[in-house]
Amino acid sequence: MRNIFIILFSCAMFLIQPSVSFSQDSQWRYSYLDSIPSLKFLNPEGQLSGSYAVGKEDIDISIKDCGKYAGQLCICPAAGFRIATLGIEFLFSEDEFPTRSEFYLITSKDHMVSDVVACILGVNRRIDNKKATYFVDPAILAKHREWHYYIVRKDNMKACQIIYVKRKLIPDEENERLKNIEERHEKSRTSDEEEAYFSRRMSTLVESILRGEKDHLFIVKPFAYEKLKEMCPYLPGLKSR
Repeated sequence: MRNIFIILFSCAMFLIQPSVSFSQDSQWRYSYLDSIPSLKFLNPEGQLSGSYAVGKEDIDISIKDCGKYAGQLCICPAAGFRIATLGIEFLFSEDEFPTRSEFYLITSKDHMVSDVVACILGVNRRIDNKKATYFVDPAILAKHREWHYYIVRKDNMKACQIIYVKRKLIPDEENERLKNIEERHEKSRTSDEEEAYFSRRMSTLVESILRGEKDHLFIVKPFAYEKLKEMCPYLPGLKSR
């Protein structure tokens, strides 16, 4: 009898639970996340594999998805999401849909920010560079705390350069303080005040990046594919038009 009561109670609790999908759960503290537009990509192979619903050929990638990929919503996934957004806005008109994986990405920085951009675009590193679509080249000349990104459309080889000037987001002195707190937190050596400061600062910076309030940190401009090919010889040659 007791087992029957437990089963009935469990069923009743299940029925009164709110209908909430994983993407709308309470994992994230930031209430504004649902107001940040997702990036929509065509992905015809999703239909071919049988994993998409009938008639569906696109996939949305949200900032929440980037947070899950990175394990948290700090500056890195926020900056990566914004870089990918600005790149797509530059390379595509409003009535065009980008196709996921149909890109090349070259960056000067081997970092989580770059990996988030790569994840969104669907590009990958490979042992055989001829099969890769994502390249990290630390030899790219960049100023202090500047990270360079080059995004290429495969269909027409239109390319753009995005320079992320991180030093304008967080001054060097504060950057060192935040890094110090983060490193000591891993060893349980931070005070409640330090943790509260770090959390408040991250919250403010992440929201301002995602809302486009920090777009002056991202310099977006066209870049000739021929020059990019000289930088990265593994990129394919231009097709005759």
